[in-house]
Order: sequence, then C-alpha cells, then structure tokens
Amino acid sequence: VNLGRGRREVDLAPRSSGSEIYYALDGTGPTESSTEYAGPFTVASTKIIRARAFREGFLPGAVFTIEASRAVFKKPDNAEGQRNGLNYSYYEG
Repeated sequence: VNLGRGRREVDLAPRSSGSEIYYALDGTGPTESSTEYAGPFTVASTKIIRARAFREGFLPGAVFTIEASRAVFKKPDNAEGQRNGLNYSYYEG
C-alpha cells in the first residue's frame, strides 16, 4: 500500500493457517531466527523483502521476494509540433 512520501505498508499472510511468517529486509533468505511477522509494517526506502512461512512438522515454504520501491516519475513527453484535433480514416465496403 502506498502511504505517500515514498513510504509503503507491507502486509503479509500465509496460505495456510497455523503457519508463522519470518522476513528479512537485508537481502538474505529468511530463517526462523529472522524477524517474525506480527502485522503490517512500513518501509520508507527501497527494500528487497524476502519472506517465508514456517510450520512445525512441515518443510519451510518457498521464499517470497518483493521489491518495495519509490515510484519514479517519467518526464512528460514534448508535444511540440503537434496540432489540436483528431486524425482518423473511414472506409466503406
């Protein structure tokens, strides 16, 4: 979720109930010693977020990776030399 001023709210959810999500913001693969996800959190700069679900008695889930980054606005195109109006072609038959 975009919160403005380059801040993003990150909200994660496991696919199966009873799983716990651990995540890392430093580019490493998350382990059970990483930060446990307790609810939505905010990032204020570009981050590579890696998260993984863990559940006792099961293998760890696949690593989910997302890049949360600031929007980069494109400069407007130069409309110089253009005319107001509409160009179209009409054919019958």
